Amino acid sequence: MTRVLLLLSTLLGAAALAQSVTPPEVVESPPAEYPPGATTSAVVVTQVTVDAAGQVTTAEIAESAGKEFDDAALAAVRRWTFRPALRDGKPFAARVRIPFRFEPPSGPASTGPDAGTPVAPLPAETPPVV
Repeated sequence: MTRVLLLLSTLLGAAALAQSVTPPEVVESPPAEYPPGATTSAVVVTQVTVDAAGQVTTAEIAESAGKEFDDAALAAVRRWTFRPALRDGKPFAARVRIPFRFEPPSGPASTGPDAGTPVAPLPAETPPVV
């Protein structure tokens, strides 16, 4: 009997590990605006929760570059939209890390693509939220 239970628990554990998981995919990613008055380069890493509908439900700073840069990154990432993460083809809420690289604008004030350019999303340090 013990062997049967052990075999059954091993098989169930293996089945759980065999799940197919796809991370959220970015659909729209408006850039962050370079903070007025700032003159340096900076990188801010945000950590966001993307719900089963692909919307950002929470956003926080994982790595700060100072309040002005952090605020600009959070304002941008809250406007992002995603295709949701999938587990075995079913959408679920997941967390991802998204870094923003800020470079000082060249020439007149800029809020274009070089102002808070998003870098490819990084995997979250924690597993997806279920």
